[in-house]
Amino acid sequence: MKQDSESYYKTCRVLAGLTQEAAAELLHVSERSLSAYENGAEVPEDIVDRMSQAYNSPLLACWHMKHHNVLGKYLPDVFDPATNGDMAFQLIIARDDLDPATEIIKEIMRDLVVDEQERPALADQLEILRRVAGQIMSAVIYGEKLCREGGGDNACCSKDCQSCQTADCLHGRSQPFLPGTGYVSRLPHPQRAAGAAHDRRHEGGPCRV
Repeated sequence: MKQDSESYYKTCRVLAGLTQEAAAELLHVSERSLSAYENGAEVPEDIVDRMSQAYNSPLLACWHMKHHNVLGKYLPDVFDPATNGDMAFQLIIARDDLDPATEIIKEIMRDLVVDEQERPALADQLEILRRVAGQIMSAVIYGEKLCREGGGDNACCSKDCQSCQTADCLHGRSQPFLPGTGYVSRLPHPQRAAGAAHDRRHEGGPCRV
């Protein structure tokens, strides 16, 4: 694993507001194991799956598959929008890149033959399509997060939300769902778990944090 990539598991944990102790409890691993994962040890895929749910970061699972799976080279690069505006802007950029690329590829494929002179142009347009695919995927991931958490101006608050595949998507009260299954995760909510760990640390005495 590259040195500059080792901190991504830790970064997602910290962004979720979890200490190593609280995260280890959610992931059902020891603090020593979690520390090892965050410092370069190979992370099993089932642990990455738990991390992506506990840290509310589907992008972490995408990144892990991209960089630690032999089939990852077929996945598009994914960049997580930072704001609701970023999500919309990313889709606009994707559309503006996709439309001309589509026209060029249609022209190249018009005679159903790709000759030597056309191959460089086709390669350039395929690179654009890969970038667009990443932009769209990142927007979808971000939108699903908004729907589950009830964040943003257009937050989902439907009792039976089909988009986010939860049964109780009510202004952020839903649990993280298992992607593609429609089932709610059995993992405790990160904030509640962190609070429980905090309460146990201060049983019998005042909190000095």
